Amino acid sequence: MGAGSFFLSIGLLSGVIIKQSQRFAMAWRSSGNTNAELVGNLEQAGLIHSPRVKAAMLAVDRADFTDHLPYQDSPQGIGYNATISAPHMHAHALQNMEAHLVDGANVLDVGSGSGYLTVCMAKMVTPRGKVVGIEHIDELVNKSLQNIKKHHSDLIKSGHLEVIAGDGRLGHPLPNGPLYNAIHVGAAAESIPQPLIDQLAPGGRMLIPVGKQHSGQIFVQLDKAMDGRVSQKTIEHVLYVPLTNTGAYQNDRVGYALLQVDRADFVDNNPYEDAPQSIGFNATISAPHMHAAAIEALEDHLYNGAKVLDVSPNGKAVGIEHIEELVEKSRENVMKNHKELFEIGALTLLVGDGRLGHPINGGYNAIHVGAASEGIPQPLLDQLAPGGRMVIPVGRELDSQVFLQVDKSEDGRNITQKVIEDVMYVPLTNADQQLRQGREVDAI
Repeated sequence: MGAGSFFLSIGLLSGVIIKQSQRFAMAWRSSGNTNAELVGNLEQAGLIHSPRVKAAMLAVDRADFTDHLPYQDSPQGIGYNATISAPHMHAHALQNMEAHLVDGANVLDVGSGSGYLTVCMAKMVTPRGKVVGIEHIDELVNKSLQNIKKHHSDLIKSGHLEVIAGDGRLGHPLPNGPLYNAIHVGAAAESIPQPLIDQLAPGGRMLIPVGKQHSGQIFVQLDKAMDGRVSQKTIEHVLYVPLTNTGAYQNDRVGYALLQVDRADFVDNNPYEDAPQSIGFNATISAPHMHAAAIEALEDHLYNGAKVLDVSPNGKAVGIEHIEELVEKSRENVMKNHKELFEIGALTLLVGDGRLGHPINGGYNAIHVGAASEGIPQPLLDQLAPGGRMVIPVGRELDSQVFLQVDKSEDGRNITQKVIEDVMYVPLTNADQQLRQGREVDAI
């Protein structure tokens, strides 16, 4: 394949549906204009009821750990496909571990990310305790240390806080054998890693989200009795990124492309939150991690790209959406900072039935479908060029769905399929059906 590759995106602004927990509905309204106001609102919402937890969160300014909306009670992106959790989740974790975060305790923070919660816990276990944060992305380790040094360098200098790079699933055995009195895990494991259980001290507590990515996950409280027996308690249903050794994307081109296109140009509501957001007309913009996963899967078929849907000066990206108002809205979004794509003919946006594709000479080297089809539409298979790749969610609405990678052999004779992950997308329909479903939802 050469530089003149072609890309088709169907359902420009359709996306994943994620059910949010109702337990913390009150907490999502706890945002403030200052750190003190945020903490006060969390206390009023009943998320903070320990003076020690309140003191720790007041002492650690969230603005040191994220540049974007630090006092909004929602997760915020911190780069490298990672987020700093919502403040109410930090408060919830500290409250559940409060009895174990005492002076002299040893604590492990797996997936320490920005370093915020790591510092809060260090404030609660000093002057004699120690907190170890472990993060598998070197750049995040360095970034978190920079964050911590803004106002809490004393914790590092005194040895009460340490942040290291490593695979958090394996834990981090302390020198000379002491175990951890508390372990916090900030990403979801399909099962509780045995090394973490082994490193938890008798009488200790672990908090960990457990479950598959984009599937039913629960926040588990694991307690180890003094005799070593382990018991588990489900605290809440949650949705976390997976506990892995890599992010949603590994290729530098994917990261660069995502950096070039500001999500705020395309959605007004919480643009940097890793969750789908409504854009009207019963449609959503997908969660950022799904955009990253799609581009990562298609990366070999998107050549010399400077932007997410730009393949090269000689290439062309075609976006097709069946709701005319959404096409106009997307055109306005692109014009904000990327109008040159229209000017050079690298991007075309069309109104049409995406299930039928949009035939061009030679076919498409890459096809992305942003809504779930019960089966793979034959016109899309026909329009996929030899050697091309399609990613498409397949399955019934609100039922079992999978994100498929579909490859056509170089001779065009064979089609292979690979399941990337389980997903939940809105259905690939026609305009009348989608708008009718939207009106039915509004009427409920």
